[in-house]
Amino acid sequence: MPVCDIVLRHRGDELAIALAGSAVFAVEDGELVADRVHAVWIPAAHPHRVRSSVESLVMPLWIPPEQVAHTPSRPCLVRRTSRLESLARSLLQPQALRPLDIRRTQRELATEVASVAGVSGVPRLPRDPRARRVAEQVLRDPGDPRSREAWAASEHISSRTLSRLFQGETGMVFSQWRTAVRMERAARLLVEGTEVSVASRKCGYSTVSAFSTAFARHMGESPARYRRSHRRGN
Repeated sequence: MPVCDIVLRHRGDELAIALAGSAVFAVEDGELVADRVHAVWIPAAHPHRVRSSVESLVMPLWIPPEQVAHTPSRPCLVRRTSRLESLARSLLQPQALRPLDIRRTQRELATEVASVAGVSGVPRLPRDPRARRVAEQVLRDPGDPRSREAWAASEHISSRTLSRLFQGETGMVFSQWRTAVRMERAARLLVEGTEVSVASRKCGYSTVSAFSTAFARHMGESPARYRRSHRRGN
């Protein structure tokens, strides 16, 4: 993927929505992916970088400050509900709207963002260099089967210390953090059309049933149903 190497900061609040393909927004706490399932919310002045393929088309929607009183104060994923889709597509054709209608639609979009935002995407990364190295390796390969004890040993610390570092700096112990990473990766694989059994294996689960249980607990529906309802091209 081509990378935007400069740090971007916008004066206004941005909702980035993918019309084709996807884009990765690197923010302070991790990465957020704008794709067919989620848009990305970037509040004003928050630094970020963007990666996308040449086939992708990701459009920014700008929300005026007076419309964003209740929207998220930090970058996050926003679920693409049918209402959000409708409002966003209206704002992508401003020539078809009167100025009063544009302001009303922006206000309604901000309200919808506030109601469906907050999906974490890739969870926050720890700042401690030892925990950070472990986190970055898990992000590269969520299916790595190493235990918490093995990960801790790779950094010459105890497993209790590793969990304490993750808890203090991400709000989750290591096992919870890794599960969140695995579920985020699994969701992206399923959207791309990957078979459930393959997604299960790539995300480190030895059985499809264990993967399905974890996915349903985390995402609120089975991986098979999620794949059917969110798969690109549907």
